[in-house]
This record gives sequence, structure tokens and C-alpha cells, in this order.
Amino acid sequence: MKISTIFHNLSLSGVGILSALLLLSNPAAACAQVENSELAEIRRQIEGHRYHKAELRLEEIVERNTAYAEAWELLGAARQGRWDFSGAAAAYRKALDLGRENAPLLRGWIESEGRSLSRVSLLFKARRLKKSAIRALELDPYNVETRGILAAYYYVLPRFLGGDKQKANRLVEELVELSPADGYYLLGARAQDEKKPDPTILEYWETALRYNPQHTATLRSLGLYWIGHDSTVLAVDYYRRAVSSKPDDPWIYLSFGRAYRRVDMDKKSAEQFKTALEIDPFFADARFNLAEYYEKVGDKEAAIRHYQTLALNNPTYRSAEIRKRLRRLIR
Repeated sequence: MKISTIFHNLSLSGVGILSALLLLSNPAAACAQVENSELAEIRRQIEGHRYHKAELRLEEIVERNTAYAEAWELLGAARQGRWDFSGAAAAYRKALDLGRENAPLLRGWIESEGRSLSRVSLLFKARRLKKSAIRALELDPYNVETRGILAAYYYVLPRFLGGDKQKANRLVEELVELSPADGYYLLGARAQDEKKPDPTILEYWETALRYNPQHTATLRSLGLYWIGHDSTVLAVDYYRRAVSSKPDDPWIYLSFGRAYRRVDMDKKSAEQFKTALEIDPFFADARFNLAEYYEKVGDKEAAIRHYQTLALNNPTYRSAEIRKRLRRLIR
């Protein structure tokens, strides 16, 4: 962007003129302002789920300036939105190596690295990921997601890799004090992982809803629970409440669609998958389920289109299976 353009965009107040003069005398500052403006626009693209466009622009930026840590962080977020977890982990790691550190960046790296690695490889990196979760919690002590991630590491890891059930329990107990609905939700999720009796799981989640009747994660989990226990009426009720509590969460519509599909209400299930994709066009699970629906009802053209979109925009998502399905449909 030319300096004259910066002049044009600045206020004509005394402060605006002074800022422009400073920019003229300091070309580096002018470039920084342009870059900050560009990144602000890219952030809006990511928030609007326009991940592919954001990714292309960010790749150009980091090619020009490989030490631009903030751009690497945003590149991680764009790739994570496209379900390219391996690429996202690499971008987040680059930002961390360049000295950038904040709680969302650390959470993004932990999640992307965890989802891109095999179970065996994950064990080798588990100690490093746990340390990052500890640091993320230090930066944002009240974040439910980080506390849950760290508690899971303490619960699951063997002691020689830093597992510590006492620390895990303490984290969840603290969360119950800070935010009871979140705390009891996590207790229920943990009880489910440990295959504890159903009444124990349900008691935790019912307690969470007593503290917050609109707690989205609990409502969604109860929907999933009742689907698994062949009670579609209850499941649909919880999903509807979850949608009311957070109408822009594509995961709820995905779960809702699966609930309808389980009782052979295929058209209603497809409507839910389409809604999820309207919210997030790169939501791979929703697109895969919608492609399966079209394949099931015999609409080959639509099924092929959605599988091809997955292969293009979410290349790491079930790649071998999608290639196999495409070969079968196109032959």
C-alpha cells in the first residue's frame, strides 16, 4: 500500500496528521500498520469460516516474512478450521518457536498436534504437550477447555510421563468451585470415559444443568448419551435445547442430524447437516455425513460433489476412504 493511501485513510485531525508524519519518517512503522490492517481483515475471514482464502493470504505473508509470528499463529487457526491438523500444528509450532505465546495459540497447538499424531507418536510428545497445557492455564486460569485438556493428560498419562490423578482431581475440583456447571459436566464426561455406572454419569450432568439449564456441552452430551441408549425422543429434546442455547454451534447440528439418521429420518438428518455446513463450510464431519446421505438416496452427482469438496478442502480427513468412495461412484 502506498503512503498516499495511508494519508487518505487517516483522520484529518491533529492526531491523524501527526501519525501520518511519523509514518512518513519511519517506513518500518508504515509497513507494520499495513500488515496489522491486513491481519485484522484476515482474522475476520477466519471468524467468518473463510479459511481457504485466509490461508492463501497468510501463506503469502509468511513467505515474505518468515519471522512474522502473529501471521504463523493465524495460519495455524486457518488450517485448523480446514481440519488440516498436521499443517496447523506446524504453523502453531513455528509461532511458538518465534517467541509468540498466548493461551489460544497454545490450546490450538495442543489440539492440532494431538489430532494429527498416532496414539504411539502422541505418547512421545505427551510430556511437551502437557507442559504447554500447564502454561496455557497459567495464562488463562479460568479457561474451561484448557483445564479439561490438562486434567485429561494427568488422568490418562502413565506416571513416568507425568500422569497424576491427584492433580487431575484437584483441577476438576477447582473448576467446580469456579464454575459449577462446567465442573460437573467434566466430572460426568470423565465418569463416562471410565465406564462408571450410568446413574453416576447422569447425576453429574443433571447437577450441571441445575446450575446452568442452558449449558451447551452438557445438553449435547446428554443428547449423545440418549441416542446411544435408544431413546430418540429424549435425545432430540436435549439437542433442541442445545440449539437454543448456542444456535451457531455446528457440532450440535451434526449430533442432531445423527440422531435423526439413527431412526431413519434421513431427510431431517440431511437438513441438520446442511445447517452445520451453512455455519462452517469446512466442517468435514458434517459434509461427510451429507455426502453419505446423498449416496444412500442414490443422488450420485451430489455425493460425488461433496466427496470431491472434502478431498479439496479437507485433504487429511478420511482421505483413503473418500478416494475409495469416489472410485466406486465414478466408475
